Amino acid sequence: MRPLTIEVPDEYFELSGGDEGKARERATRSVVAELVRCGQISTGRAAELLRVSRWDIDAVLAEYQVHTVEWDGKAS
Repeated sequence: MRPLTIEVPDEYFELSGGDEGKARERATRSVVAELVRCGQISTGRAAELLRVSRWDIDAVLAEYQVHTVEWDGKAS
């Protein structure tokens, strides 16, 4: 991965328990979740980027209100 430096408010860091690693992971998950939400990457790619199993990615994305099952409400 390529490093990316961003400035965040002190409050963000504090809400992450004052742990830089946790803050970094939280920011990365948020960005990846948004890429899935926008349809730019698949859930499989998201799992790879976040280094979680394909089975766990749905739960990770749900934390960011990204739901991976679409239902149009029409009966087949």
